[in-house]
Amino acid sequence: MKKLRRTLGLALALLLLLMSLPSAFAATVGGKYVAAQGLFILDYDTGLELYSQNADMALVPASMTKVMSVYLMYEALERGEIAPDTVVPISEKVYRLSHDYSYINTAPLSYTDTYYVDEMIDLILVFSASASVVAMAELISGSEEAFVERMNAKASELGINATYYDCAGIKDNYITPRSMALLASRLITDYPLALDITKKPSTTFHGVSYKSTNLLLADQYYEGADGLKTGTTNAAGCCFTGTAVRNGVRLITVVMKSPSNIQRYIDTKTLLDYGFSIRDGIVRDATMRLAPFTDVYTDDWYAEAVTNALETGLMQGTSATTFSPHSNLTRAMTATILWRLAGKPEAAVNGELRIESGEFSDVLPGAYYYDAVRWASSEGIVEGTGEGLFTPDANVTRRELATMLYRFAGIGEDGWDGEAMRWAQSERIINDGRPEDLTNRAECAAIIMRFALR
Repeated sequence: MKKLRRTLGLALALLLLLMSLPSAFAATVGGKYVAAQGLFILDYDTGLELYSQNADMALVPASMTKVMSVYLMYEALERGEIAPDTVVPISEKVYRLSHDYSYINTAPLSYTDTYYVDEMIDLILVFSASASVVAMAELISGSEEAFVERMNAKASELGINATYYDCAGIKDNYITPRSMALLASRLITDYPLALDITKKPSTTFHGVSYKSTNLLLADQYYEGADGLKTGTTNAAGCCFTGTAVRNGVRLITVVMKSPSNIQRYIDTKTLLDYGFSIRDGIVRDATMRLAPFTDVYTDDWYAEAVTNALETGLMQGTSATTFSPHSNLTRAMTATILWRLAGKPEAAVNGELRIESGEFSDVLPGAYYYDAVRWASSEGIVEGTGEGLFTPDANVTRRELATMLYRFAGIGEDGWDGEAMRWAQSERIINDGRPEDLTNRAECAAIIMRFALR
């Protein structure tokens, strides 16, 4: 007996240990634990993915299947196939299912009462009444089987990766978290009145009050939540497609195969918090980048100048994907920009050439700035830094840039006494900054644009 007790004790300890271990699919999102197998955060306005885990894994949605069913109900209304006050017949099959309390979310229906389309949709979206979905399917398509064919056809039309075998989610249908989010987005976009229903914490149907299955509206309250659909079966685990609005921004989240009813809401709130915290940065990066660069955005003060510099060919990126707007302007870059602005002329060869090959020991053939420095030096626009050096990588101050532009414009040969800086400021070519401040590439683009357009 002692041995038996010890064995049972060890088995119980092992079971508790296994239950305490995180799921193989568990993750941390924003530093918080999430237990669901499939996760997705969709920014509704832009359609951008903000976060995902197993986004394209086909999982069982359970009653989240009803999102597609309701979409087709609204489509039938839009097409005039049914009307809000169309009477919904109760077949023997529907009657039986509505009284079968092993069937998911039972709301009893009778042969003698009269039911209308609008109240049926209301009950489906709030309470997830499964038999009512079958009744609507029979009304629209003549049979559940024919309605399911319509569901699969619509999934294909919408580009939704899903396979449906029934209309209520009792059977093991399949959909990916990404597609579930996209389907919810289409429902909200095409039939926004659905949110007027899904945001209700309860509904009254023929004298009986039914609470919403969405606990974000009540016990697991989340500010701004107004939908959308739960789902629970043994195969599916606990699922939830949620949506919430904060400061005018709507996110859609999908949690699939979470281990418990409460955990799916904890997971959802974690996703929503994280999504709202990162959304603006991701949207800005994806929608406001000045292609092909990853470090210039269309709302940057220098975006117009960078665009002009690129379009005129005066400046290029520092790589295929970076412009490096905050990197310091160098002497080599400045000479090259002015050489391009002049039309890439050759250096003077009529005796006025101020440098001979090899005079600047750090300006060698093959360097991108070789021709530019030779030309700029021959024109007296740039000078060496002493001891036979040009120092191409040295940074350029505002005074130095103003002086080079002053000489380029042919206004004077020197300008170091401050005349060039005063000229540049009077012409509004250089607007601010001290003469000895270094110039970065963004500022150079703006200065060159103003100089060229003066």
